[in-house]
Amino acid sequence: MSELGQTHHPPEVSAEGLAIQLFHSAVAEVPAYRRLISEYGILPESVRSIDDFRRLPITTKQNYHRPNPLPDLCRSGALRGCDMLAVSSGSTGEPAVWPRSMADEFPSLECFEKVLKDAFQAKEMRTLALVCFALGTWVGGMYTASCLRRLGAGGYPITVATPGNQMPEIFRVV
Repeated sequence: MSELGQTHHPPEVSAEGLAIQLFHSAVAEVPAYRRLISEYGILPESVRSIDDFRRLPITTKQNYHRPNPLPDLCRSGALRGCDMLAVSSGSTGEPAVWPRSMADEFPSLECFEKVLKDAFQAKEMRTLALVCFALGTWVGGMYTASCLRRLGAGGYPITVATPGNQMPEIFRVV
């Protein structure tokens, strides 16, 4: 269990088991993913083992993201469960919009917490966390700042600043 009191999955479930559970959840709840699996002729109930899972089609911008309206990429086919729209950096030539919710951050939050606690003793001492990713709607900066703020709200003595990636502004904030 995380120090923030979050238990995200039972410890007895393997990573492989979690992947299969996530697949079945996505097929049941995400219209675009259900269509993709159907287009490939896959019967969801046939995916029972990690070997079955490994044979699933890889989702890409071309076969999954671009052909579907944004709400269809969300659980229940609606944006109402999302509290943020993030944008990829566009490294493939075209940025993509990704609906996100706070729940998307929980698994990474535990990783952030472990690194800050174990490597930087951030639980015991005041910490200034600078997020120097480009911000705006880009996911890296938004996601990192959000996770750090949640740790601060959960009892870590962290102050988060988001000066962006320009050195003069970083130095000014410090």
